[in-house]
Amino acid sequence: MESADKLEAIKELKEDLKVDNGNLRSEITQLGEAIKGKLDNVKTEVQNLSERTSELENRVEQVERWSGEVTEVLCNSLEQQTELQRKVMDLEAKARRNNMRIFGLPEGEEGDSLPQFIEKLLRRELPLPPDLDLKIQRAHRSLAPKPRPEAPPRAIIINFQEYTTKETVLREAWKKGKIQQSNKTLYFDHGYPAEIVKKRKKYAGIKKALKEKNIRFQTLFTRMRIHWSTGARTYDSAQEVLREMKTRGFPVQEPEPAAGDSNPGARLRDLQGWQQVNNRGSASTTAQRATGDTVRKSNCCQHPGYGIHDCGHSEDAGVVCSGSVIRLSGSTSCSGRVEIYNGTWGTVCDDSWDLADAQVVCRQLSCGTALAATSSAGFGEGTGEIWLDDVNCLGNETSLTSCQHRGYGIHDCGHSEDAGVVCSESLPKPTIFVSPVAELTWGQQVNITCASAIELLDGTFILQNTIYPLRMNQSSGSTSATFRIPKVTLDHHGEFHCQYEKRISSQTFTSLLSDSVHLTVHLLRPYISLTSPNGGVVWGPQQAEVTWGYRFSFTCSINPNHPQGNFSLIFSGSNITEAKPAVNSSASFNFPTAAFEHQGNYSCVYVVLKSTRRFSSAEAVPICLFIKASSQMLLYSLSGGILVLVLLVFLGVCLACRRRHCTKQPRASDQNQMTAQKFNTQDHESDWDDYENVDIILSAKKLEVDKQSSSDDDHDYEEAGPNLSQISVGGEDNKAEELIYEEYEKSSEEEESDYVNVSVP
Repeated sequence: MESADKLEAIKELKEDLKVDNGNLRSEITQLGEAIKGKLDNVKTEVQNLSERTSELENRVEQVERWSGEVTEVLCNSLEQQTELQRKVMDLEAKARRNNMRIFGLPEGEEGDSLPQFIEKLLRRELPLPPDLDLKIQRAHRSLAPKPRPEAPPRAIIINFQEYTTKETVLREAWKKGKIQQSNKTLYFDHGYPAEIVKKRKKYAGIKKALKEKNIRFQTLFTRMRIHWSTGARTYDSAQEVLREMKTRGFPVQEPEPAAGDSNPGARLRDLQGWQQVNNRGSASTTAQRATGDTVRKSNCCQHPGYGIHDCGHSEDAGVVCSGSVIRLSGSTSCSGRVEIYNGTWGTVCDDSWDLADAQVVCRQLSCGTALAATSSAGFGEGTGEIWLDDVNCLGNETSLTSCQHRGYGIHDCGHSEDAGVVCSESLPKPTIFVSPVAELTWGQQVNITCASAIELLDGTFILQNTIYPLRMNQSSGSTSATFRIPKVTLDHHGEFHCQYEKRISSQTFTSLLSDSVHLTVHLLRPYISLTSPNGGVVWGPQQAEVTWGYRFSFTCSINPNHPQGNFSLIFSGSNITEAKPAVNSSASFNFPTAAFEHQGNYSCVYVVLKSTRRFSSAEAVPICLFIKASSQMLLYSLSGGILVLVLLVFLGVCLACRRRHCTKQPRASDQNQMTAQKFNTQDHESDWDDYENVDIILSAKKLEVDKQSSSDDDHDYEEAGPNLSQISVGGEDNKAEELIYEEYEKSSEEEESDYVNVSVP
């Protein structure tokens, strides 16, 4: 009985278990379906979240891209603004071109009329020409509030009508030096705009230091040119001069750039909310976790304002960041070897180093766009640790340490593999040198090489002349470019500069100008030749001989590639006597007849006028010209001498005959027919007077002459015919004639009175 009951109970228990098992299965099925439904819902939500995440990532990428574009546009706008400010300042400077400033004149010293006072002051203190009209347009004090009595007086601004007048006044004022008015020293300067005056004031300490070292310098507008012992160099800013002086051992400290001098990237950071933190904050509020060398604040911190403080440098603030900082060690602040700070400074290995990595570095340092990623210690080998290796940046990271790398200090490199970058904000200054020499002659070949300290791929070197509009470009994939000039001309005369230019997308980045080299181009020495059409030239060992009376000419010639100019003929080292324009690169100087005064040394000079410059060649090798007498000239001289001798003999004979005829006694039969020669010229009047009133002495035959005839001698001579030789004398008179002639010869050297009353004993 008991067993039956147990079996029955077991049977019921089985039934109950079946029912419970069915219910449990049903519940498990329902639970599985519910879990499945919920898993489907979770899956759907996860898919939705994934889609939303992808969408957000796309939007973030778009925002980042847009942010980069906006940043680039803002940087371009800031650069354009800087350029416009420069142009406005340049226009303002041109508008003030005729202005002059006088500093130090006490307030109220000028009286009622400042222009009249200034004119009297200038004429009294400066040695100006009396006829110089100053033409002062206006004169006034600077537009600042009137200062207190103990404060420096306001400057006086003077506007001249003519720029040359202002330059004359300034030159005389600077030449005189110390000018005083009411025991106050006056200073004269150009009327620069306020911005330029501000920049020029930054050179005050530099000038003082250079004067102490007796180093010559010049302040050129907003630049400074310093004549170092190694040569002159021009600097664009006071900061650049101070850095140079620091490298040369001057006890100077490189100043912090002023707020207005920051680059566009720094100014953009200011617009985006990057601020320096005042040291009034605590370390807990100022020390921020960052991955770079700057601290980005979402909101600007409060501070009294730039330059407003009551502190000393003993209270300078600092930060300690958990991340690393970065710097560039090289020629400029935006190009050099990349170094990371991680307790100590260390370098970056160039394995996998490319332009994307350089882009992150340039952006992190606010140095613009990356132009080159250098390898193999392009900026020299570093020292100490090598912190990063196998850096792989996408290009949009905020810092270099955010890029993928092997880890700090994990590397397989040496410092010969140190990486570097070149950013657009400060391209390295190129160098320039000339080969073979900088002093050349026309047509000579010269090579000018422009070089950079680093290799910049796909860049362009520019060579330009500062005097003539000569510009040459050459693309280069290495560190240098050589400009080959096969034949130099006068266009190559002057100073040359190098500049490096690199273009990325639509932007062009240029380096500073290199130091200058000066090319001097000399004209070739001309040639001089001597010719004679009728063969009158005989060449000797050291001279050329031209026969007297022959025609000859000098021809000056030069290389036909020379520009148009003039030839000048130089005679015996004297001044240039004659100039002729070159025709087909030559000019002839003709001499129709050779004379002895043409003897001497002859040479040529070629002169070219280009713009406002005058280029002269060296003198040609001179030709020594000697004029020799010809055989014809000797024949002519001998013939002339003989002819002169014959004429002299003939004149002597004629004179003797004339005197003989004048002393002859006429016959009695012909006494009334005597004729005498009438002298018509004044030169013979004295001879006529000698023969007046001369008594003709009769011969031994005692021929008597009528007294009337003797007293009328003058009349007889006047009526005589022109041919005195027609007077006939009888043969018996020859003896008396000889006696009279002999007596005449004895008295020919006596005075005129000795001829009167001559008688034969």
